[in-house]
Amino acid sequence: MKFKFLLREYGWFTLCWVFIFLSIAYYSASTRGIEFTAHFFDPSRITATRNEAVVVGIDDKSLQTLGAWPWDRSIFASLTTKLNELGVKAIVYDVLFLEARSGDTEFKKTLGDSTATVILASKNDNGTYLESFLSSTTPKVISALANVTPDSDGKVRTFPPTIIVKNTCVDTLSHTIFNIYTHSLSNCEDLSSYSFRNSQSIRTVSVLDILSLKNTDTSFKDKVVFVGSVSLDLPDHFVGMGGSKIAGVYVHASIFNSLLNRDIDAFATNTLSILYGLLFALLATILTYTLRSLFAQILGLLVLAGALFLLVDM
Repeated sequence: MKFKFLLREYGWFTLCWVFIFLSIAYYSASTRGIEFTAHFFDPSRITATRNEAVVVGIDDKSLQTLGAWPWDRSIFASLTTKLNELGVKAIVYDVLFLEARSGDTEFKKTLGDSTATVILASKNDNGTYLESFLSSTTPKVISALANVTPDSDGKVRTFPPTIIVKNTCVDTLSHTIFNIYTHSLSNCEDLSSYSFRNSQSIRTVSVLDILSLKNTDTSFKDKVVFVGSVSLDLPDHFVGMGGSKIAGVYVHASIFNSLLNRDIDAFATNTLSILYGLLFALLATILTYTLRSLFAQILGLLVLAGALFLLVDM
């Protein structure tokens, strides 16, 4: 009886709950906390691979046959022509075309003739937006941000669909093609970061193999093709939460898959987590002082915790 009296009158039970919740909320919003909680609740951290996405890789075989990097732009002209002949819906180049180079005339003409939408990578260089000089070729050629923002330990844990560069809203590569593919509009009011989930077994074809394919191959029809480096000799690689290396082009393709699967969740900031904790503390205090039974107090706290979880997850 005395124990129940103390719980009811002084709310030690509530204070313990509040302390635990605030500690978990603050830790979960931190870099290490995101990794810990993500592995605890979803150890695989993968998203289902979609048939819509195909990676065309700049791999070692292509580099050995077509020449060392960087390539003459005529190679990308031939690749764009071939992908159009194969009937792809869109081509996403995770390659920066920021300066003039041999083969630009041929590549520019091919971009102008493309029936597929072409998205060229742009770059946020310390607040300066660097856009491909080829992006104005035709309305079907679009620039989008290719930056991937790993944490200090090099691991990719989150991604922003849009970012602000010098007061201008810029969509990322994956979000841009997602909006085009689903006929959605960009939402510059959503500047949240979402958890990154890797896609396994994304269909990957070498650039060299694509160039030699016959036009009768229908397996690429209406696909979204991501073109980028998959060679370990080129620097565009990151680290996933499992510790394995991920080529940048797979990061973009995986985010596209996650967006199509609606398999994303936003992480609250530390401040927002603490506000949720304070809300929980207030409501928990009211519950424990209102309900007389210890069982009712525990049940009420569990229901409250579940309701708050749903609120955060919305």
